Amino acid sequence: MWALPSESVSMLERDGVLSLDPGDGQGPIELTTEHVTIQTEDIPGWLVSSESGVTVALDVTMDDELKAEGLARELVNRVQNLRKDAGLEITDRIGLSLHADDNIRRALEANLDYIRTETLAMEVNWTGEAAGERLELEEGASVWAQVEKKH
Repeated sequence: MWALPSESVSMLERDGVLSLDPGDGQGPIELTTEHVTIQTEDIPGWLVSSESGVTVALDVTMDDELKAEGLARELVNRVQNLRKDAGLEITDRIGLSLHADDNIRRALEANLDYIRTETLAMEVNWTGEAAGERLELEEGASVWAQVEKKH
C-alpha cells in the first residue's frame, strides 16, 4: 500500500490520472481513479471538509477557557429563565446569589463580567450553602441560584 501526499491525491481526484515514477528504472506509471482506493484518516481534535477545491479545517479541541465560557453561557440562560419565572421585566436589575463547587465557581468567576452584563445583575454573591433553585448545566455541573429584584 502506498501513501501519497495530499497534493498528489488532489491531482488524482481532480484530473482522474496521476503519473508516478516508482524508481525501478522502467519509467513512470499512470494511476487512474479506477486503480486506487482513496482512504482518509481523521485528525483527532479537528473537523475537516473539502468541497469544490476548497478545504477547511477547524480545531475543535475544548480547552478549559472554552469550557468555562460554555458554563457561563448556560448559567446566563438558566438565570434568564429564573427572571422570567419570577415575573421580572426585561430591564429589571437583579441581585444574584450563587452556590457551586470550587471548580464550577472558578470557571464562572472567570466570566463574571459577562454574567453580570447579560443578566443585569448589580451584584453577584457567592453563598456558603445551597439556596434558591438548582440549575443543571452541561456535563453534570450544577449551580444553586437565587435572583431578587433590585431597585
